[in-house]
Formats: sequence, structure tokens, C-alpha cells
Amino acid sequence: MLLKLMESLKSQDTLEAEQAWQKLKARAAIEAEQQTVLQQIYFYKPSDRRPSLTMMMRAHSVDLGRCTQLLSDVDIDTWEFDTFALAKRLGKRTLSSLAMYIICSQNLPMVLGISAEHLHAYLKKVEDGYRDVPYHNCIHIADVLQRFHAIISKSDEFTPLERFAGYIAAVIHDYNHGGVTNSYLVATNNVLARMYNNRSPWENYHVFKGLEILERDERRVMKPESMRLLKEIVVDMVLATDMAVHVEVCRQLPLNASPEKQSAWLLKMFLKCADVGHAASPVESHKKWVSMLKDEMLQQAQLERSAGLPETWETMENSQLRFFDVIIIPLFKTLVQYVPSAEPLLAAAECNRALYL
Repeated sequence: MLLKLMESLKSQDTLEAEQAWQKLKARAAIEAEQQTVLQQIYFYKPSDRRPSLTMMMRAHSVDLGRCTQLLSDVDIDTWEFDTFALAKRLGKRTLSSLAMYIICSQNLPMVLGISAEHLHAYLKKVEDGYRDVPYHNCIHIADVLQRFHAIISKSDEFTPLERFAGYIAAVIHDYNHGGVTNSYLVATNNVLARMYNNRSPWENYHVFKGLEILERDERRVMKPESMRLLKEIVVDMVLATDMAVHVEVCRQLPLNASPEKQSAWLLKMFLKCADVGHAASPVESHKKWVSMLKDEMLQQAQLERSAGLPETWETMENSQLRFFDVIIIPLFKTLVQYVPSAEPLLAAAECNRALYL
């Protein structure tokens, strides 16, 4: 659109058009530079020292039927789910296969009138959009999805549409993540930060692109009348995963809140707990997730040095201990108040915290 407008103005032999043309050229140059930076972030290539788990997964593919068979003996409700083991079993389509298995196990496509074929196609498109960054990749999303499912499956107060929206939010909540933080995007005046006025740029981008794929499919995964409500739920959930709004989101829900408001708040809390759930995973799994997170933080530190910015890197021991004390332990204590059966998650988090003392 911008290029077409530029060509139209260029053909007009007027002073006003020439001035507008020069402004548009300058704007296009800035946008091109920002897109170059964005592409460099998106297509980050991991070190040659070792292949990432995502790369190993994508080296082979297993069809949906085979994935379903492999998932049939997996306990998808357990608090001690091993996403790494599942990824090695299922390969390239771990995320989309797990999402289909969870959603179909609750008969949601039939209840909501959703085409399972179109849903599967949508989930594969989203899965393909995740980049091979060290931490915010499709393996992390599969882990978040399973933990969200394990939490919400302990409650029967949500409607089928709310449950489905929750699963979609979990699947798209880091869509196309570039492996750097919101603060980095803001500090470098990245096009995403400018697009969303420095307010939750990644989260706004994730939910916009994830829902755009869902809506632009001419076959439509969902009926139009259900799409509006789903979008409201998904947008609220994904935006709540920005740690910059953590305190605001985690405020206690008023006792006189309506059932709709309580459900909306709980869905956000469930996804937040699932998103940082590696802190409440078994010790060995937690160590793997922290190692992946460390790799991603070091990648950003290199970018910051190149850009002449102060490094935000901290040693994992210092940052993780504070993370547990300020975020994790209080968050899972709140979860247990509403889902008492989630007590094992709090216990696991307290166990993992001891690693950093």
C-alpha cells in the first residue's frame, strides 16, 4: 500500500507531491531498516556448537495419526509432564499434535461446531511460525499448553468456548517470538515497539498475528458469531502474560465479581502460571529450561553490546532467586487458593527455589 501511494505521488508533477514523495521515501527507508533488524531477530541462528532441540525436532516429521497413537499412552493431565521426552517422540509436529489431542479429547470441535480438519491446518500454520530461538520456541509453547490444560482440567466452571479460547491463547501466546525482550524492542526503537506505542509490543504482536491467521482463513475455523467472544478472551489472556502488568493482573479478584469476570480472571491466571511453569516442573526439567533461557539472555546481551546499550544480563543465580521470591512463589500460592489440587506445583516451585540459595 505504501509503495503504491509512493508511485502515485511520484507521477504527479507538483511541488506538494514532490514534498510528500520525499517524506514517504524517508519513512520507507526507516521502515526498511527496522524490518531488517526485525528479520535479523526473527531468523536468529543458534550457535554451531550444538543443534537446538527445535532443530532436531524439525529434522524429522511424524504424521497426525502416528502422533495420536504415540500420545494415547501419555498422561496429559499430570503435573510432572516431560515435554522434552514428548518432543523426541513426536518430532516436528509436537505442538500441533498435542494441541489437537487435548482439544479433541474434550470433544470441543463437535460441541462448538469446529472443523477438526481446518483446526489442524490452523495449528500447523501457527506451529510453523515459531522461530528456532533458544527458549521462546514451539517446545516451550507445548509445555505451556500442557500445563495450562492440567490446571484447567481440574475445574469444571468454564464453558466449552472459554476452554477452547484458553487453548488457543496458550498456543499463540508467543507466536513468532524473536528471542529478545520488550525492553530491547523499546530501547532500539524497533518497529514493533513503535507500532504498539511501547506497550507490550511482543504480546500485542503475538495475539494479533495468531488471531489474524485464524480469521483470514476463508474456510474459517469458527463461526463468526463465536469469533468475537473468542477474540476478547484470547486477547485479554495473551496481554496478561507481559510481566510488566504482572502486579495489576494478579490483584485479588473482588468477592462480589460476576461469574463472567471471575472466569476471565482465572483464565489469565492459569495461563500466567503455565507460562512460567518451568519453575514448578521437576528439577531436571527445570534445569533444562533455565539453560535454554540463559542461552537466549546471552544472545540478547550480544545484541545489546552491538547496539551500544547497557546489558540487561544478570547471573542466573541472582535473577532466578529474585524471580522465585517476587513472582513464582506468590503466583502459585494464589493459584492454590482457587485450584487446591495444584498444591504439587507450589511444592515443586519451592523445591526448585532451593537450587539458588
